[in-house]
Amino acid sequence: METLRNIQNKEYNWRTTNNINETPQHVFHRLQGEMAELFETVFHDGKTKVEVASELADVAIFAIGLMSMYGVDAERAISGKLNRNFDKYDPAVRQRLIEGGMTNREAELYQKSIWDSSRDKEYLQDIDL
Repeated sequence: METLRNIQNKEYNWRTTNNINETPQHVFHRLQGEMAELFETVFHDGKTKVEVASELADVAIFAIGLMSMYGVDAERAISGKLNRNFDKYDPAVRQRLIEGGMTNREAELYQKSIWDSSRDKEYLQDIDL
């Protein structure tokens, strides 16, 4: 299995080898198109797991391409963001809030409201390629 970093390098090499000189804005528009295709695939009855996986992969490829264009290490950025989300929306805290009478959504909104957003940068340091 390839690492996300290897996949990002492969995407970059494919784009540069084929002389694809798109702007980030152009790639973003293509990403939007892929998101629309994913939406149609997910909400169309009878689509197979392979068809959904194919559209998800297209979305991921364009997102990884944008990360490369901005010099962002996809593996570090995604890992950092997941760690931040886990701390921000700590499942143990969420469970206690729900046990105290909140709905899941109320607990989520509460956790969001008390989060110190200045901490976000702690999780996204060192994300350059």
